[in-house]
Amino acid sequence: MLVTSALVACLIGFITFQRIYHDEVQASTQAVRQLAATVKNTVSIAAYLQDQQLAREVADGLLGNDIVQGVAVHSDNRLLVDAGVTEWDADYQAECLSLSSPFVVEERVGSLCLYPSRSYFEQRATQRARSQISVMLEFGVVLMLLLMTVMHRLFSQPIKLLSRHLHSFTLNNPQPLVVPKFHQGDEIGALFEDSNKLLGSVAEAFKRERALRQEMEQLENQFRHIFEQASSGIAILDLQGAPKVLNPSFESMIGAEAVAGICAGTMAFEELAVNRDELARAVVHAAHTRDVVNTDIELALGPRQGAWVHLAMSRVDEADGDCYLEVLSYDVSERREREAQFRLEAEHDPLTGVLNRRAGVRRIETLLQDIQATGRQCAIFMLDLDRFKPLNDAFGHDAGDHALVWVVERLRKVTRGGDIIVRWGGDEFLLAVELPHGMEDADQLAGRILQSFEQPLTLADGQRASLGASIGIAMSPQHGSELPMLIQYADQAMYAAKIAQGNQRCFFQLVADN
Repeated sequence: MLVTSALVACLIGFITFQRIYHDEVQASTQAVRQLAATVKNTVSIAAYLQDQQLAREVADGLLGNDIVQGVAVHSDNRLLVDAGVTEWDADYQAECLSLSSPFVVEERVGSLCLYPSRSYFEQRATQRARSQISVMLEFGVVLMLLLMTVMHRLFSQPIKLLSRHLHSFTLNNPQPLVVPKFHQGDEIGALFEDSNKLLGSVAEAFKRERALRQEMEQLENQFRHIFEQASSGIAILDLQGAPKVLNPSFESMIGAEAVAGICAGTMAFEELAVNRDELARAVVHAAHTRDVVNTDIELALGPRQGAWVHLAMSRVDEADGDCYLEVLSYDVSERREREAQFRLEAEHDPLTGVLNRRAGVRRIETLLQDIQATGRQCAIFMLDLDRFKPLNDAFGHDAGDHALVWVVERLRKVTRGGDIIVRWGGDEFLLAVELPHGMEDADQLAGRILQSFEQPLTLADGQRASLGASIGIAMSPQHGSELPMLIQYADQAMYAAKIAQGNQRCFFQLVADN
């Protein structure tokens, strides 16, 4: 508040000074204009007679006035007087009058210029500004002190009282806050009353927590030995999935960080898993049926992130009506790894590491469905190697295998991580690439593939060989949306490229036009 008041006072002072300064400039201009009019007739005679002595006397008389710092008198053909400071000033412009003949008014005989005293008027402006600003500052200080006193009595004092009460509040012996005098019906009084309600709710919550802790201690005594000695993880959850009891094996299995989160209520039980939606559905299913629900989850948190755990969940109804979920957990990471390895080997070509024909078809069909739903474009490339058979015959099958691996490396360098590369069979490869600009992007990618093959292949024995490629391209949705038809079109375009001496690309549409 003090800083704001000071800034406001400075702003008001600056505005006041500028206003006074402007008024003084206007006053000086008017005073000089009046003074010039007073001596105009006398100076006109001196200019008419070109009497330099008379003009000097008038100038000296004018310079005796504090508001004038310079005088210049001109006749038509020469300068009669140039006295004092006669420099031009942007703020205090000279007052110049045209002098007429004493006998013929229309006849011009010279000019009179009076230059106001800048230092005199600035001194007057400063004195006036200081006087007014002093009065304003005194008034402002008094007003600020008065406001601070009122604010302290009406707001700061009751807030400090509330703060002292809150610091002395204890859950074991809660005492209600007393509303200050004169505040029973205003916002301060409402604040005290709401604080009483809040503190009462806190005390009640503390009582409920104490009761719950006693209940959990009873459950812990019942299952302590089973939980602590079990090799598998065991967890007791309520029907909504909130944990009630976790045994050491379960905590070790999912990690301390995840245990802390679900026990504190800062994260839900299903957040343990990467596949959280599947876990949430399993919890709901187990809570509403008598079935044993089995599911595998991939841990999302802690040092064991990425590990796989099998959960078997079943609902337990006790005689007193209490219901909860019993969860048994087993680490199945090794089993999942074996399954993943089997799946990888089943879907990928063992030599080159790219997708095999069956897996590639599934992936490309999924891509085509996606782009059809969103209106995007996709290109299907059928690539057949040129001069591969002579290389295989001349250097053996090992050299042919090395060449196929070399080809895949080149393809991966010019494509993106999400593009699909399939070994279609022998020395044929199928590519499916989503392209925002359609045929233009497809043509550029095909050019980069052919350019990557220009570098000779170095075989294992150090010999060098060259390979080329004939590429046929079909576009979706331009040429269709069914994969078998697109592959057939790309294959036809590839054969057209190969007939044209190979090592080039050809679009299906171009072949159809021919």
